[in-house]
Amino acid sequence: MEAWIPTIVVSIQVFAIGGVIFGWRWARAKANRVEAEAHASGIESYSQTGGSRLDSFNATIPFATIVATPAEITLSVFGKQHRFEKANVQTLARHRAFFSTGLRIEHNDSASPAFVVFWTTNFEKLANSLERLGWSVSR
Repeated sequence: MEAWIPTIVVSIQVFAIGGVIFGWRWARAKANRVEAEAHASGIESYSQTGGSRLDSFNATIPFATIVATPAEITLSVFGKQHRFEKANVQTLARHRAFFSTGLRIEHNDSASPAFVVFWTTNFEKLANSLERLGWSVSR
């Protein structure tokens, strides 16, 4: 029985790595569609893959993607898209947790989750890119 333990551990690790790669590709495919729509319309955009917190649900990196244009921010999490029009966004601010930094999206859209955070590995790049698109980000 003990001879099987290393094989099981390696199998679990390979499965986990495959899941992360699949999740990243899936999230990027969703973001690519949103970006393609913006590009086809001649609209400048920025995207980044990361994680997300929607109310009490947390999706780790790489299962979320944010795509921003001057008019809206789209957050794709596990294939579901949450669109925040600029008129409905009250503030964009840095949000810190124990080991993570994210972008908190405070909004007044009752159809979207009340608590929204996009977890990022590069907050400064995200904030600077959003500001180039005309958004205001509190640091």
